Amino acid sequence: LVQRGGKLFFTHDPTPAMGTVARDAKGKFHTVDERAELRDV
Repeated sequence: LVQRGGKLFFTHDPTPAMGTVARDAKGKFHTVDERAELRDV
């Protein structure tokens, strides 16, 4: 998912609604480019 710019959708969390999967220097996964709302996706 990281290599393809994969997105995660958080259906049970109020914020954020979506984020792009990323990996830090230690190899841990996290999200970047988080969106609070889903509009025009």
